[in-house]
Amino acid sequence: MSKDKSFLQVVIGLVFDEESNVLINKRVSGKYMEGYWEFPGGKILEKEESFTALSRELKEELGIIVKKAKSLMNYSYHYAKYSVDLDIWIVEYFLGQPSSKESQEIVWTKPEELYKFKMLPSDKKIQDFLLAKK
Repeated sequence: MSKDKSFLQVVIGLVFDEESNVLINKRVSGKYMEGYWEFPGGKILEKEESFTALSRELKEELGIIVKKAKSLMNYSYHYAKYSVDLDIWIVEYFLGQPSSKESQEIVWTKPEELYKFKMLPSDKKIQDFLLAKK
């Protein structure tokens, strides 16, 4: 394995229910940083548009069809083993009922209660944004 850090482009979708709870999921056993909670999303494929990646990832992970979403923010985060460029979206309208499609635990939570979960360090900026909106 190379000593160079890997660089990943990642899209994240902030999905809310009618009571303004946000959906988070727990990283499954065997994944890097397993047991941490995160906002749903995943890697952007080469030459893939962010909205297309968001739609694909949320359909794969949660079984929902994203109809409308708006870009919220972009930032980079550096872990010891790799760096991620995060493209964050607010999902404004979707079809279907979110459910676990990849054996991950999912939870709806109030943004002010995210501190109760062991969130990925890269998601702290999103957590801070959601708390500031309250």
